Amino acid sequence: MTIDKQWKDLGFEEADLIYAYSDEQAVEDGVLVRAGGVLPCPFNRVTRAVWDVFTQPIGKMPQGLGGSPVINTTQISQLGEAVNRKYLAGQLTEGWVVLEFEGRKIWAMPNETVFSSIRPVQGWTIMFPEDY
Repeated sequence: MTIDKQWKDLGFEEADLIYAYSDEQAVEDGVLVRAGGVLPCPFNRVTRAVWDVFTQPIGKMPQGLGGSPVINTTQISQLGEAVNRKYLAGQLTEGWVVLEFEGRKIWAMPNETVFSSIRPVQGWTIMFPEDY
């Protein structure tokens, strides 16, 4: 794979980069969910697995309003608040937030800085350990 000037400016050489999977690709593929309007700042991404466990579909908008799904986000909002409390208190484990929420182990970690410098993706991603 060839790399462009932005990667080279970050110190990468042709031999260093095997594969790049951008935030944009992960969202498009459904691996990550943009959740900035649901979660407290700085948490703006969750893995699809976390989203599916902590949200519930409750219907659809009328066709005249686009027919989009309506999702109950109460539980994932509560998860975001629990993660945010630990984050604000400085309770980090190796730079990550680690906690138990409703019997599940949860990690929250800063979004990759390499990708942030190419296509800005500020914030943090909340995930299950097995999503890492």
